[in-house]
Formats: sequence, C-alpha cells, structure tokens
Amino acid sequence: MNPRILLVDDDALFAESVRLFLESDPLSVVVAHDVAGAKAVLSEKAVSLLVTDDRLPDGRGLELTDPALIDEAPVIVVTAHPNFEHAVEAVRRGAVDYLTKPVELAELRHAIHRSLGRDRMRRLVEARRRAEARQPPRADGAIASLLATVRRAEERRPGALPPVLLTGETGTGKTHLARLLHEASPRAGGPFVAANCAALPAALLEAELFGTKSGAFTGAETREGLLELASGGTLFLDEIGELSVELQAKLLTALDAREIRRVGGRRSRRVDFRLMTATNRDLEAEVQAGRFRQDIFYRLNVLRLRIPPLRERLEELPELIETILTECLPGVSGELAPGELERLARHDWPGNVRELRNVLERCVLDSEPGQPWRPSRYLASGVSRPPEAAPFQPVALAELERQHILRTLEHFEGRKDATARALGISPATLRRRLRSYGL
Repeated sequence: MNPRILLVDDDALFAESVRLFLESDPLSVVVAHDVAGAKAVLSEKAVSLLVTDDRLPDGRGLELTDPALIDEAPVIVVTAHPNFEHAVEAVRRGAVDYLTKPVELAELRHAIHRSLGRDRMRRLVEARRRAEARQPPRADGAIASLLATVRRAEERRPGALPPVLLTGETGTGKTHLARLLHEASPRAGGPFVAANCAALPAALLEAELFGTKSGAFTGAETREGLLELASGGTLFLDEIGELSVELQAKLLTALDAREIRRVGGRRSRRVDFRLMTATNRDLEAEVQAGRFRQDIFYRLNVLRLRIPPLRERLEELPELIETILTECLPGVSGELAPGELERLARHDWPGNVRELRNVLERCVLDSEPGQPWRPSRYLASGVSRPPEAAPFQPVALAELERQHILRTLEHFEGRKDATARALGISPATLRRRLRSYGL
C-alpha cells in the first residue's frame, strides 16, 4: 500500500501543482484547503505524513499536529511567513522539516521521502524491540546444531554447567548463540549479562567487571560490577582474547574462589554465575606468544564450539533471511526479486550474518512499498565469487547489446530515464532500441 500524504494549503494552485508533481511517485496524495477539511480527512483514515501550511483560513496548521489526529505521523511545515519563533514552535510540536515558500517541488519531494524513510526506520526499530520482548531468538542451521551439542553435553553431566568458549569470525552470531544457550539452561530465569572486552581500556574494564568502592579513584562511586550482576545467571565475555594479562589473572581468581573484591574494596563478595566467552582469535597461538595465560585458557576451554562463517553454510541463506525478516523486521511484508537469492549466494560475506542483517535492513528501508526487494544492490563490491564458468558460446554484438540494455532496465525497475543515463544514451535512443526488441 502506498504511503498516504495529507497536503493542507489554502493556495489551491500550489496544492494542485504538488499533487500533480508527486503523481509519478508511489504516493497517495490527499488535498485539503483548511483546518476543518483536514480534520475531516483525518477522521476517515490515517495518514503516513502531514504536509501543512501554518496560516490557514480557519486556524493554524499546527493544530493538526495533535497526536489524537495524526497519531505518530511525521509533519512537514511549509510557510510563506517564516520566523525563528515559529520554527521553534513547529519543531516542538513534532515537525521534522520546516520549508519556506516559494519551495522547489523537487526539494519538497526530497523532504517527503526523507521523512517517510525516517518514520519507517523508527517503526522498524520499535517493532523489532516489541518482537524481541515477545519471543526468544530462533535457532537455525549451524546455530541449532551447536545448541544441540551443548544440550547433549549437559545431559551427560546433570547439574553441571561447564564454561563455554565460542570461536568464529566477527559477525557469525556468537552473542546470539550465547543468549540461546542461557535461555535453554537451568539459569534461564537469571540475568544474561554481556560485556565486550575490547570496548574499554583495561582500567575502566576492571571497574566495569568487578565494581568499585567509593573513593577508589577520582569520581568513583560504590557500585556493583558485571560479575556481581550476573549472579544466578550467565556472564558472557565477548572478545576474551583482548583481556589484559593482569585482568586474566584477576578473572581466574574469581572463577576459582567464586568471589570478587571491588576496585578499592577490601571485603570479598560471593558470586555465582555461569561463564561463557567468545573470541575471533587463535587463543592457542596467543598462549604460545605469552599474550594469554595458559591457566585461564584451560578454565575457559572446556566446551568449545566453532561457529562457521556464512560462506561455509550458504545453504542456510533462505532460512537466515526468513529469520532476520521475522525477528528484526517484523510486520514488513515483501519478497525477493527473481535471481536475488543466487546473487546473494555468490557473495563471500566477510561480515557474516551481521552483514546479511545490515544488507536486508537497508534494502527494506530503501524499497518502495509493493516493489520486490533487491538486497544484492547493497553488497560491498569486490567480494563476490563469480558463477561457475559455462562453456564459451559466440554471441553477436547486437545480442550482447540487447541483453545489457534489458538487464540495466531491470536493474532500474523499468525507469527509462535512469536506464538511459546509466547506459550513456539519450532516452529517445533507448526507446528506439526497446521498440526494435518488440517492447
């Protein structure tokens, strides 16, 4: 369904010009000329965006920004009488853009699409949060297999929850698997506390992990660290290979004694958590190089799981795409354009599942409603594997030109002006070529 735009302006000529200008866009534009007419439109059906002048014959356009009328639809104010106080008031009432007349129609179109894009992103983020709160993440393919491996190991030792070390490239889903393991364990009712050891300098990371006592350093306040906060649940330390040797020793002491001391404190405090760690480094090599303690490596390396990179499990692409769209982009309906899955399967995915999620989110955000999705447009160049070579078949130059023109036209979804620009020919030449192809 096309976004529904309500345009409110007492200048009938301007309003009709805007409506006609936007006619070629996938937008449904409804026009009103005063506050009363706008309220009548809003009472019938919700709108995706409000574009209004503020000075109207029967009142102010800003009256229409009431959430009771437009819910959370973004607002663009277009005025012939701009001033600073008015602009501040418009923003305070929720306007996302403030344009002054005379306004270029192309500028107004750009503002409309920009506002719709922001609103779509906001709704996607909110929908994702609601979905994550309603249901746990799904486990598919390699993740489901690794989850089953841990369950079998735990069944062999009832009551024991061995430390888990997750290895794999960045973006393969180590945090995702750690959360699933926590939710499938007897500690699922306790907290899942995650920390990235590469995110903070060693001094700050120590305070973050072990907590602080007031006066330990300038500005320090008494507070619990993550090891205490994880009591009764799971502590997940990502990028464990980045932990300094000094903090490795302190963490090992906490694991052995099941107690910690806050930075600047003297009293020991009991902690009870299951430890999971993750790394994209070769920890054995780090041990040999003296950058990682051998004793703590033995403590962590009890149940070790490697998450394969996405390029090694491309058969999971359809399942992963469905999962990402269901969990991360709930409420969004659509389908991949023909040939897209094959194009995605030729990509090497250096960013793994994280890159796939980013590509899908950008594609859905930028796509017009009702248009098939083409996520391959958002792939980084130079990291795709060529398709398997086919036997050479001589082809006439005219046929090669025809194929190239039709593929370019498909890429631009039938938009002839954009196709002509990309091909470096005039629109008239493109039309002649298409007529010669019977199109």
